[in-house]
Amino acid sequence: MDNVTKNEINFHSAAKDNDLESIKKLLREKVDINCKNNLDRTPLHWAAANGNLDILEKLVDAGADVEATDKYGMRPVLWAAWFGHLEAMKFLINSGSTPRCTNKQGMGILHCAAQNSHVHIMNFIFESLEDFKVDEMEKSDRTALFLAAEEGHIESVMRLIDMRCDVTIRDKEGETAVHVAARKGHHHVVKRLLMIGALVDDRDVDGRTALHVAADNGHADVVDVLLEFNAGADTETIEIRHIIEILIQANCDINIANNRQQTAIHVAVENGFQESVEVLLAGGANLSRREKLGKTPLQLASRGSFVAIVDMIIKAERYYAVTREYMEQELDYVDPHQCIEHQYTGTNSHREHGFRLLMIWLHGVRKDENVIKLLFEALVAIDRRGLAEQMRGKSEARSPKVCMGKMCAMC
Repeated sequence: MDNVTKNEINFHSAAKDNDLESIKKLLREKVDINCKNNLDRTPLHWAAANGNLDILEKLVDAGADVEATDKYGMRPVLWAAWFGHLEAMKFLINSGSTPRCTNKQGMGILHCAAQNSHVHIMNFIFESLEDFKVDEMEKSDRTALFLAAEEGHIESVMRLIDMRCDVTIRDKEGETAVHVAARKGHHHVVKRLLMIGALVDDRDVDGRTALHVAADNGHADVVDVLLEFNAGADTETIEIRHIIEILIQANCDINIANNRQQTAIHVAVENGFQESVEVLLAGGANLSRREKLGKTPLQLASRGSFVAIVDMIIKAERYYAVTREYMEQELDYVDPHQCIEHQYTGTNSHREHGFRLLMIWLHGVRKDENVIKLLFEALVAIDRRGLAEQMRGKSEARSPKVCMGKMCAMC
């Protein structure tokens, strides 16, 4: 390794370590001011990332290229925005760096600041830079709002909302900011976006709503917000008329289906997310609806061996049947959670588990089929003919007998 290469390595190290004296020494030795490492970064990139104004000034005075790009298209000004160094960013802009530059993903300084929750950078952009669009998109058609929502940065989200960002914009996958926040479980961001007009039932290219996405990732708290959203204590800051509009919009369709004909409860059950299933059951999810392959939520839970979810669904079905009777008789309200959470244990628990298996089996039986015949054939198939004959005998004993004329002694 020759002396020039060693000096370049030392130059990068000095910039990374904020070593101003070494920087001055290497500049006297005529090191290449714009020398690049294996990621095409120059010493100015490191100085911007560290926010060291003394080194930035020394490098720029020595002729450093303020528009140098690394392997990912990141310029020093983007690094300053990414790490939240406002004074460094201002210095670079004043030194000739364009504030409207983007990296290879199309991210500008606003995207960098929003993704990392640097609200002070965002304030400078909105207050001091002209013609800066709050809804500027990167190459995936995501705005700064998407990036802030995805990371759960509520302060960044609020600042973008203050600047009247568009919460209905979709990216190339058809997702909105509500989708990405729901996927990461940021229920506080989801609620805020719904409050300012985001549509709760917007679908992506696969037909999924935010409810599908939240259920698919096991975020029961987000599911709860989507199902039971209300304005709450925020009524002081929003007009009553607007609150009513939001509440109407946010009354999401719990049984909306994606392209696989799956509702949110199908998705939650398939992934074994017990808490999400419980919330959806309490919200009144349709348990008889079948997805594209003809499976009900109960059948999906059985196939996945999710015993607790199977119990919950069966008990929810019982609850809904009881509730319908209560409503017809105008009796008191019954809490679904009490029904869903109730578990059967003890010496007779085998009866409950047997009933559970029977309920699963019955879900696959058509209304026009003879249940006794099917059960008899199933028992014979597993070499339980004795039990099958016993069951058929009891069934016939309970059936009304047809009078046979002279053969009936009672006639």
